[in-house]
Amino acid sequence: MKSTSRIIVAAAMAAGLFSLDSYASVVVYTQPATGTGAGGVTSAILNLATDPGFNWTTDTDQEMWNYFSLPADVTFNRITWYGSQADANFAVDLVSATCISCNASPVGGGGTFSNNPFIVNNHLNSTPLLPNPGPFTQGQVHETLVSGSLYSYYIDLISSVTLDHTQPYFAISIVNNYTQNKFNWASSNASGSYVKYNIGQAMFLAGAGSMAFTLTNTNASAVPLPASAWLLGSGLLYLFGMQRKSRKA
Repeated sequence: MKSTSRIIVAAAMAAGLFSLDSYASVVVYTQPATGTGAGGVTSAILNLATDPGFNWTTDTDQEMWNYFSLPADVTFNRITWYGSQADANFAVDLVSATCISCNASPVGGGGTFSNNPFIVNNHLNSTPLLPNPGPFTQGQVHETLVSGSLYSYYIDLISSVTLDHTQPYFAISIVNNYTQNKFNWASSNASGSYVKYNIGQAMFLAGAGSMAFTLTNTNASAVPLPASAWLLGSGLLYLFGMQRKSRKA
């Protein structure tokens, strides 16, 4: 009898009736990368031995902000971005904005850029929305070759973030602090705009276009079981009931 019960339970687990994992990863918003190449625009700061860390005193590299709006509220705890292979660590930040180019400021939530007085005076800082202090080292950033020269990177946040779709815009910044391989953020066909700050020019430049990134909720509730699984489960429960009756008899 016991062996029959084990078979019934094993079959139920195979049908998905008893799951050890009640969560699933769900993409809540994405701007997919265009094509298989890295493409995009450079978003990197050269890490000189004499001037290490994220700062605004090196050559002509740049930071970028991608402005986007949401069709519905989203909750996420993982950020994925796409582009060329890069070394060293990343700074990631997300802020709310009332218009395109509003609130463009050095990374201050997920990263550790030092504030440039020009930027602070002309583009007011916005409250960072990410819980992680950053910056994110290579050990914290998960790198995967997607295809060709296109790579994906992701970080897991220490707590979930919810974005209100009634907020006009959000601006996400991904920038690499590199030694040899600078990061080129892959472009996307999604509608949107971006702003970049060229260190050498000390000015903001706005442009039409979007960068590739994805917001994922890894703690989303599991997908409801299909009807076939429930039918199989009903049959298994019936057999289990019949087994109990036979034992009493």
